[in-house]
Amino acid sequence: MDFTTLEWWQLLALLVAGLVAGTINTLAGGGSLITLPLMLWIGLPAPVANASNRISLIFQNISGTTNFHRSGRLHWPTVALLASCALPPALLGAWLAIDVSETLFRRILVAILLVSIVIVARGRRGGGELTQPRQRVKLALWFVVVGFYAGFIQAGLGFALLALLHGVGQLDLVRSNAIKVTVVLICQVGALAVFTVAGSVNWTAGLALALGSASGAAIAVRMQVRKGTAWVRRIVLGLLTTCTVILVIQEIFA
Repeated sequence: MDFTTLEWWQLLALLVAGLVAGTINTLAGGGSLITLPLMLWIGLPAPVANASNRISLIFQNISGTTNFHRSGRLHWPTVALLASCALPPALLGAWLAIDVSETLFRRILVAILLVSIVIVARGRRGGGELTQPRQRVKLALWFVVVGFYAGFIQAGLGFALLALLHGVGQLDLVRSNAIKVTVVLICQVGALAVFTVAGSVNWTAGLALALGSASGAAIAVRMQVRKGTAWVRRIVLGLLTTCTVILVIQEIFA
């Protein structure tokens, strides 16, 4: 199939999926569990779907970052610290992801989601910035690890970042989300550059998905700022549990 000339219903499906994914990614994570299967369903090979999905992530996180900054919930010194730790391993992860297998993808993702459920459920109400040097060092080291995953597969990445920012950094969930979307934006720009050089990106499908995801991200930011961290915690735990159950069932019956 020639994906430079997608049919109208394929473009519409990508647009709607992007809107939903952009909303839930900015609230918590797991949006790629919607967009990646859709891209595979319309016929993209798995490496191309994984690469092209990054376009949507970049657009939605530009939107999310802009709106969080306007709301005053984004702490830029923390972003600078964590992004500088995450970006180099993200480039390495993207390079290795060009031929990643679907089986490995599923198993890694299930493990990350299970750990994230525990950390978010036990997390305490936190503040808006990292004040303890020990917290800063521990979180920076963890972001080297998640940076690699950001470039490698990235699906479920939002859950892992929220778990770290909330559980290890003890930041409240709204501010954790603000930092999360900005660090993800920086990592995905780097990853997309690697995939583009490798010729793995389908720009038509990725841009169609991105148009919806940017709108979804803006909606999600307004919801979080208005409703607060307790509401976000319930949404995060609900999405984490749902995504984990779906993936476990898929693994059992695969």
